[in-house]
Amino acid sequence: MGTPLADGCGGFHEDQLDAIRRELFQSAMKGDWRRVIHTYRTQPSAYAAQITKPLDTALHIAVSDGQERYVEQLVEIMYGKSGAGGEEAAGAALRVRNDHGNTPLHIAAALGNARMCVSIAGRDKALVGVRNDESETPLFLAAVHGMKEAFLRMHQICGAEDCRRHYRGKDGETILHVAIAGEYFELAYQIIVLYKELVNAVNTQGKTPLHLLASKPGAFRSGSHVGGYHQLIYYCKFPALSCLFFIVLHRLANAAKNGITEIVEKILDLYPVAINDMNAGKKNIVLLAVENRQSRVYERLLKRGVIRESVFRKVDSRGNSALHLAAALGHHKPWRIPGAALQMQWEIKWYEFVKNSMPYNFFIRHNKEGKTPRDIFSEEHADLVKSGGEWLISTSESCSVVAALIATVAFATSSTVPGGVEPDGKPTLEGQPAFHIFAISSLVALCFSVTSLVMFLSILTSRFQEKDFGRDLPRKLLIGLSSLFVSIAAVLVSFCAGHFFVLRDELKYAAYPVYALTCLPVSFFAVAQFPLYVDLVRATFQRVPRRSYMVVPP
Repeated sequence: MGTPLADGCGGFHEDQLDAIRRELFQSAMKGDWRRVIHTYRTQPSAYAAQITKPLDTALHIAVSDGQERYVEQLVEIMYGKSGAGGEEAAGAALRVRNDHGNTPLHIAAALGNARMCVSIAGRDKALVGVRNDESETPLFLAAVHGMKEAFLRMHQICGAEDCRRHYRGKDGETILHVAIAGEYFELAYQIIVLYKELVNAVNTQGKTPLHLLASKPGAFRSGSHVGGYHQLIYYCKFPALSCLFFIVLHRLANAAKNGITEIVEKILDLYPVAINDMNAGKKNIVLLAVENRQSRVYERLLKRGVIRESVFRKVDSRGNSALHLAAALGHHKPWRIPGAALQMQWEIKWYEFVKNSMPYNFFIRHNKEGKTPRDIFSEEHADLVKSGGEWLISTSESCSVVAALIATVAFATSSTVPGGVEPDGKPTLEGQPAFHIFAISSLVALCFSVTSLVMFLSILTSRFQEKDFGRDLPRKLLIGLSSLFVSIAAVLVSFCAGHFFVLRDELKYAAYPVYALTCLPVSFFAVAQFPLYVDLVRATFQRVPRRSYMVVPP
């Protein structure tokens, strides 16, 4: 039996080793795990073969992809080989680290996959104590990411005494510190039950877990609960494949950035693992889609459901998560909507949509500048809130003038009885269709014009706070415009019905052009405001904002 590739060629020629690596890489990229299984059965030297640029083995990739059944089979194959040094070689393969120092168990623990943790750690409980480049053990990583089930399974395998050697990370942080820091309070409670001594443990800054709890308002009813974690990204190790893979991933990044869903779908169908790649700024396709407001691409990625936990929790080189990027305003306005107020509404909708799609305990994470997504959103949208308020004031003032004019006319007409009344108080023209039309339309015009006026006045007296642009102000504007259009139509109907009594059959047809010219100015106003009304309806009732163009500006 050959030894792992990391330790030597084991009698194989270098060309044969490269061929094994290439075969494993291609199979893993295409998700052909049966072929990987076959390679493991026939080539024991493939166990520890590092096949990607970040030095991942096929087992690393299988764990990252959540291939539980195939991970179990790979481990069984490695330990099922008989002969001298077989178990030793298998153990060495499970200890292979990538360029982050992570073993497959580190990744399984970070993803919270208890089944894979049991499959790997069950073979060698010492793997629970292996530390990566950040001095984190798999047990510690499970606590960092709030993976309670994976944490408890590794605790059962390792035992309390052995786990006590593995529950601290860098800077003296304990598993209880990081569980509270991530607001995973159910896991924190389990840790306290298992390791009571950690309640008073201090880190290098002299802080106990209680200090962290006291600094988190989100731990109580008045707060919110959030969190997040990083995930590994894969690259090809070999020059020839690296060039091809770079081209594919470059296209994928551009397609995600520009909103070309067809290319994104095709590349991910051919190379499923490509979803993990990132650009120079360490942004994967999820971050690029969010940053460039490509809602259709983002929705497609949500629906795929492939390794969702890993790619949707990724952060870029500045520590920005997808929610940080959704909170940023950017240098261009992709939303097909007029007016700063409606732009602000769609910015809020996009932020809320991304936030609701994120894993639990995510959105108050700080980036490297110490800012949460909410901090970024408030800071970068301050000018838009100001201009949105000015736009609403201008729109409401112009519309309220028209509404007041219509209300004045409607009040006069609704209190007038065409043709007068008989001595007994009965309307002279009662029973004629035009009379009923006049009476109803006058009342409708009065009611809706007053409603419109009240809505516009409530907008003018609003505080114009950031949260008001999400629902309150747009709904008031929508009700105001709707009422205004109805009142305009009603007052025109009332005007025409009233003149039918005057003209009767004399000059009836000659009066029609006069009616049209009289209604023309008001009609122009209605027509001019109608596109705004349509955009307002779409912005109010459409859950996910849509871009007005697909390609971002250079």
